[in-house]
Amino acid sequence: MKSSRIYLRLTSIIFAAWVLIIFIDSRLFGIVEIPDSLFIYMGSTSRFFVGALSILLAIVTIQHNKLDRSSFLNKYLLIYVAVIISTVFYTVLAFPNQYLKVSIRYATQYLIILFTIPLLYYAKRKSIKPILNSANILCLFSNVIILLQAIIYNGGGNIFLKNIINYWENGSADIRDGRIRIGLYALSSTMILYNYYIAFFSKSKIREKIFSTTLLVIGLIDAFYVQQTRVSMAMIVISMILPLAFHVKKMFGKVVIILIVAIIILSTTGIIGNIYLSFFSEELSRSTIGRSIGYQYYWNYFLNHPIWGFGFARDGVYASIVHGPTGLAYTSDCGFIGQLGTLGIFSMVLEIPLIVRGTHILIKSKDIFLEMLFVYLIGTNISMSSFEAPLMLNLVMVIVIFEYISLEKS
Repeated sequence: MKSSRIYLRLTSIIFAAWVLIIFIDSRLFGIVEIPDSLFIYMGSTSRFFVGALSILLAIVTIQHNKLDRSSFLNKYLLIYVAVIISTVFYTVLAFPNQYLKVSIRYATQYLIILFTIPLLYYAKRKSIKPILNSANILCLFSNVIILLQAIIYNGGGNIFLKNIINYWENGSADIRDGRIRIGLYALSSTMILYNYYIAFFSKSKIREKIFSTTLLVIGLIDAFYVQQTRVSMAMIVISMILPLAFHVKKMFGKVVIILIVAIIILSTTGIIGNIYLSFFSEELSRSTIGRSIGYQYYWNYFLNHPIWGFGFARDGVYASIVHGPTGLAYTSDCGFIGQLGTLGIFSMVLEIPLIVRGTHILIKSKDIFLEMLFVYLIGTNISMSSFEAPLMLNLVMVIVIFEYISLEKS
């Protein structure tokens, strides 16, 4: 009786923590205005809290559930933690002018991945459904607010989501093709693919399919009309079309689904033409220039510092190392190459095992949703590494989804 009470209490705490973490990691969905003096610290401070909470819940879960040292995930996480700790020591020695607390705070953001332990514990004892449903509802809430902000601003109105708008250094909002750009919440792309799977490939009830289709349409409009991230847009389309060639046997079904996807995309005010122009226009955008500079800088830095890169050195004293001599290089724009500059060869130690494990689960499960997720994450790794702090929570959820489906299939 006592053990069952502990089990119920722990699963309830884990689920509550999951919802709380989504809310905090989204920076309160931009609704609550944060004073300028706190805003520059909000991202790192909130993720430090999420990382610390992840560590605490992982420890509590391990205490109540004996750690299986034979499982891939637990072996991987032990290596992961060892890499992060060793990188902190390297940073302290290589960059002595940076405070130790800065290195630890940044390292803690990487340790958000430890939330996979309690979240998988919850999924195995309850179900993956509540995790996905809660993420879906909160992403819907976020997407609707962001879409309203874009419509209002593009129509001549004011900005009210001041905490999540992308700004240039001169204080002006980030505009592309005459429309404001607002980054979607980290889980949004995963939920777009999930809703697409539920709507067209699952055996769910009609009511659930209708609901998922609604969320899918809102998510796609936000991704193409508001966020306007080129690689992400391209990989969403590829990930959605790819399963048709392998899993939809009737040609009529393929044509219908392709048409639905095409109509949704084309309805976002000629976005296909805008994508083409943004890739091939002679006038490169600022982000494109920064990315090309970043690729070159981080690759060269990796070649010169192949073991640890620049570790957890941060802005301030070492800004010229983190962003290069031009100040235009950002690891968040350079995907896996940016991570090579950050963690050196250890970035491969963290990333390659996950790719191998994901491939193994895909071959064994032949699951459509996993196929779409895998293609999207590999494709977007060109410019968006899952190990960047803003995307870490999405990586946690994806790992749990893969491991849960692997257990179900076996």
